[in-house]
Amino acid sequence: IALELPTGTGKTLIGLLIAEWNRRRGNKRILYACPTQQLAQQVHAAAQQEGIDSVLLVGSHKDWVAKSKRKYESANSICITTYSSIFNSRPKLADCSVIILDDAHAGEQYVGEAYSVTLSRAEKRSSYDTLLEVFQPALDDIFVERLKLSDPDPNIREEVRPLRQPGMVGELHTALSQLPEPHSFRFAMIHEELKSCLAYISYSEIVVRPYIPPTHNNQLFSKARQRVYLSATLGEGGELERSFGRTHILRVEQPDANTAPRTGRRFFVFPEFVDDADADDLTRAIISEAGKALVLSQRTDVAMADAKKFTSNGWSILGIDDVSTSMEPFTTADNTICALAARYDGLDLPGDTCRLIVFDGTPDQ
Repeated sequence: IALELPTGTGKTLIGLLIAEWNRRRGNKRILYACPTQQLAQQVHAAAQQEGIDSVLLVGSHKDWVAKSKRKYESANSICITTYSSIFNSRPKLADCSVIILDDAHAGEQYVGEAYSVTLSRAEKRSSYDTLLEVFQPALDDIFVERLKLSDPDPNIREEVRPLRQPGMVGELHTALSQLPEPHSFRFAMIHEELKSCLAYISYSEIVVRPYIPPTHNNQLFSKARQRVYLSATLGEGGELERSFGRTHILRVEQPDANTAPRTGRRFFVFPEFVDDADADDLTRAIISEAGKALVLSQRTDVAMADAKKFTSNGWSILGIDDVSTSMEPFTTADNTICALAARYDGLDLPGDTCRLIVFDGTPDQ
C-alpha cells in the first residue's frame, strides 16, 4: 500500500505510528527504511521524541549494537534502517512482518543502485575496456572509437543497449563474474536476470542493470506480510511498481487537492532574469542578508564551487561529510553555507533553521 503525504504534513510521525501500531498489535518485527543514514538518524530522533520504541541499525552490520539488534529481533523495538541494509546480496536483518519505506519516490535511485554493476573508466579502466569489447558488436563503430579516445569528447552522449546480440549474455556473465568486491556483490544480485538487463554506456562509465529490479529474489523484502510506501508524490505511470519490482501497489492518495495545503508559500528569485544586475553578485547579496543558505545541485563539485563563490569572509562551508548523520552542524550555526548534491530528499529544516535555498542546475522542464 502507498500513502501520499505531501511534504510538511507529518509524514514521518504517521509512518512511525503505523509501525508502532503493527508492532504492538501482533508483537511482530517492523522495519522502517529511509534512503540515507542522515534521514534514518532524523526519523530515529523523531521516534525518541514521541516516546516510540526504536533502534537504529545503519551502516555496516559489523558495527551494529548487539543490544539494539536483539531488541528488534525480539520485537521490543521498531528497527530504523536504510534501503541499502535491505536491498543487498545478503541482508543481515531478521525477517519482518511489515516494512515502512519512507520517501518511496526516491526508491528508483536507491533500489536501482543496489541492482546495478557500475564500472568507472577512471577507477577500473581494464574492466571498463573488457565490457566495452563485449558490447562493441552492438554499437556504432564511430561511437566506439570516440569511447576509446584518451581525451573525452564533450559531445558524446550515453547510449542504452538491450543485451540482444548473439552470445552477449554469456560473454558478459564471464566478464562480470571476474570482478572483485564490491562489484561481485552487485553482480550476485542480477546474474540470474542478466538477459533482462540494459547496458548504459558512456565515456566515464558503464552501468549494467535490469529495467525492473528483481526484488522478488530478496526474501527480506518479498516475504514481509505488508510493505507500506510513504511518498510526497506517488506519480501516475507505474513508477513506484517499476522502482520496487512489484506488480501492483494500492495507492491511497489525497482525494482533493483543495482539502489541505500541499506546499508552503515560497518566494522565488531568478537572479539571471534581473535587469542590470550580475547574477552572482545578487545571489551573494541575498545569502548575506539571509545569514545562511543551503546550496543544492545535481553534482557535488558544482555545489561546492557555488558555496565558495557565494560565501563571505569569515563564513564556514559544510559538505556532505559534515552533515552525513545530522543537519545539526548546519542548523545551529550562523553565517554558514551547506553544499549538497543529489541526495538531499527529505531534509528536515523547519522554521528558522534555514530560510534560503540556492538551486543550481535544476531541470528546465
